[in-house]
Amino acid sequence: MKTRKSSFFIEKNVSMKNIFIVVLFSLVFVSCGMDINDDDDGVFTITSASYSSDGIIPEKYSCDGANISPHYRWSSAPTSTDSFVLILDDESTPGCSTGTSACRHWALYNIPSNINSIKEDFDPNTISGVAIGDNYKNKAIYAGPCPPTTDQHIYKTTIYALDTTTTIASGTAHTRASFEAAFSSNILSKATYQGRYK
Repeated sequence: MKTRKSSFFIEKNVSMKNIFIVVLFSLVFVSCGMDINDDDDGVFTITSASYSSDGIIPEKYSCDGANISPHYRWSSAPTSTDSFVLILDDESTPGCSTGTSACRHWALYNIPSNINSIKEDFDPNTISGVAIGDNYKNKAIYAGPCPPTTDQHIYKTTIYALDTTTTIASGTAHTRASFEAAFSSNILSKATYQGRYK
C-alpha cells in the first residue's frame, strides 16, 4: 500500500507539472497572437492625419490656400507587394466627369514597397524613382481641390498595391479608373480615402 501511495503522488505531481507547462505555453502563444493581430489586421487601409475620412479638406491643401499635398499613410499591404501607386481625383459635377474623365489632381507612381506613408507637402525627390503624373492642368505637380463653383466636391485618394515594380514616366496622366484599366492584372489590392471641399 505504501508503494502504491508514493506512486500515486509521483504521477499526480508529474501530471500537474505537465498541465502547468501546457498552460504556460498556451498563454505565451495567445499573447504573441494578440500582438500580431493588433499590429496587422490583414485589411489594406489608407488613412490621413491631414483630414478625417469623408471630412472637410482644410483650405491649405486647396487652390484657395497654400495648395500643398496632404499626408497619407497605408498599412497591411499584401506581402507580395512590389510597389505602390497613389492617385487622387475628383468625379464630382459640375466641373468634372466620372471614370477616365475624372479631374486629375495627383498621381504618384513607382513608390517602393518599403514605403508606407507620404508626408504633408511631399517632395518626390526624397524617394528615389517616384514619378508624378500630370494633373488636370497637364502639369506634373500636385493640384489641390479647386471646384469651379460653390458646390461641394468629393475627392478620392486610392493607394494601389502592385505585384510589379512600375517604371511609369513622370507626366503620365491617369485617373483612378484609367490606371485600373491599364494595370488590372497587376493590382493586388487597393484602398480609398475620401474628403470633401467646396
